[in-house]
Amino acid sequence: MSIQSKHEENYNQDRVKSQKNITSPAEYFEGVIDVPVYDWLFTMEQIQRESPSRRLTNVKQRIGFTEECQKRAKGIVYLFACNKQMKLSRCVALTASILFHRFYMKRDFTNYHYFEIAATCLFIASKSEECRRKLSDVVKVCASIALTGRMSNKVTEESKIYWKWKDVIVNLEELILEVLCFDVTPVNPYKICFDILDLSEDDDNSNDEHEDKLFSTCTNFLELLSRLPLSILFPVNVICGLGLLLSCASSEVQLPSNAFNKLQISREEIWRSYCTAMKLAQSLESLRQPFPILSHIPKLNHKSAMGIGENVDKDGGDEN
Repeated sequence: MSIQSKHEENYNQDRVKSQKNITSPAEYFEGVIDVPVYDWLFTMEQIQRESPSRRLTNVKQRIGFTEECQKRAKGIVYLFACNKQMKLSRCVALTASILFHRFYMKRDFTNYHYFEIAATCLFIASKSEECRRKLSDVVKVCASIALTGRMSNKVTEESKIYWKWKDVIVNLEELILEVLCFDVTPVNPYKICFDILDLSEDDDNSNDEHEDKLFSTCTNFLELLSRLPLSILFPVNVICGLGLLLSCASSEVQLPSNAFNKLQISREEIWRSYCTAMKLAQSLESLRQPFPILSHIPKLNHKSAMGIGENVDKDGGDEN
């Protein structure tokens, strides 16, 4: 059996399992929709014990916390691969990753395949971030990468798999919008980091080289961290602060003056998010590359985290 055939067989087997007990999106749109408001933040205990994937009526269909973390990571890696192939901004992928993690706090992994949810979240995010792509292009890219791991000429508008994926994305878009209460424009850590570093979008070379490098490194860490469900455990400014802290730790550079004050967070909050990230990252270590991230995250202790990137003002005092 070829690698492509094996990919397709494994995906189709998972998808068949995922089609059981799925409620039609149309059933959610009868009459006026009463849209509740969520802050979308949960405790670790809620994710570990109360995730929909551990509350299924059929005990045999339930999955453990570690397996859920692994499926989340696989979905996000796939999402970023599709995002890159479509030449979308990382900002779009980060927004899509937030929607992805939120969705699985309302629905389970057994009935909703993470490739299909990730693809649909990316399609929604491309519209909410005003970086639209044609549905046909999204379908071709997402179907190809899901089935073969790369772009394939076999996914054309005449192929059965194209129409199968098109129907999936169209139907899931309605469901995801309803599940997320149409809240598809979450605050994006990419944008916060951009603003904190006072970067300019103009191509006039006005940005400081040091801050450009810090921003690039930070977005790399934000992409890695998005594989973990941190966005439903911590406020976005804390995650952004963690990205900046790890950037400083890896490149031994200073943060801009008052960076954490602008984020309105303390180093202790960032330290707690770091400890949580390291704990969650352990669950990915049994996976093959490229899913594990532990080796890419600087190893810190409490003392070093309190001083990394520290900037001293003209009066000799710390920024914090």
